[in-house]
Amino acid sequence: RLETFRKAGGGVTAGDAEISANPRARSARLRAAIRTEAPARAGDFSIFGLPKLPAVERPGER
Repeated sequence: RLETFRKAGGGVTAGDAEISANPRARSARLRAAIRTEAPARAGDFSIFGLPKLPAVERPGER
């Protein structure tokens, strides 16, 4: 499998001021990635358990 993204450096964590204002920020980490030239993978949305919806007929289309 070809990589579709590569890491762009390390993650960024919250500073002391943000952690004191929002204690949950202590466990947060912001990460970034750069898209590669590899084609995107097909999504498997069946893992979400969403119901299948009927097709919608739009006015003027047949």
